[in-house]
Amino acid sequence: MGYDIVYSLLARKQKPECKEQSDHRVGHDSADVQCHGGVGIWITMRSLNFIEDIADTERGTMQLANAQNALWQLRYSIEQFILYTDKGARDKIVADDAKWYKDIDSDLAAFKAGQRSPEELAALTKLQDVFKKFKHARPQWFKRYHEWKLDEAGEWRSKTLQPLAESTIAELAALI
Repeated sequence: MGYDIVYSLLARKQKPECKEQSDHRVGHDSADVQCHGGVGIWITMRSLNFIEDIADTERGTMQLANAQNALWQLRYSIEQFILYTDKGARDKIVADDAKWYKDIDSDLAAFKAGQRSPEELAALTKLQDVFKKFKHARPQWFKRYHEWKLDEAGEWRSKTLQPLAESTIAELAALI
C-alpha cells in the first residue's frame, strides 16, 4: 500500500495536497510518513545496488590483478630456470607451473562469475584462448631445454612462447 503512494507521488513529483486542513490532516500526515518512508526505502535500495556494483568491480579488479601476478611468475620463471644450475631449484620452477596455471584459471573463472558486460566477456574469452595456447606451448620449451636442444629451445621461445606470453599479457591488460 505504501509503495502505491510512493510511486504515485514520485510520478506526480509532488506531495499530497490538503484541501481541508481540519478533518483530513491525520490522513495526510500518514501519507507523508508513508511517502517519506517509501522514498527512504527506494534510496536505500538504490544505494545498496550501487555499493554491490562497486564491490563487484573491486573483486573483479583484484581477481585480474592476481591472475596478472601469476602470469608474470610464469613468464619470469623461464629466465630463472636458465640462470639456476641447481636441479632442485629448476624442478621447483617446473613444479610451480601447476600452481600458477590453477591460480590464473580460478581467478579468471571468478572474474567471469561477476556482473560483466558483453565487451568484458568477449575480452575474457580472447584472454582465455591465448592463455590456453601459452599454457600448452610452455612445456615444449622445458622439454627442448631438458633434452639439451638449446638452439631449438631458444628458437621455440622467441618464435612461439614469447609472442604468446606477450599476447596473454596484452589481453589481460585490456581487461584491467
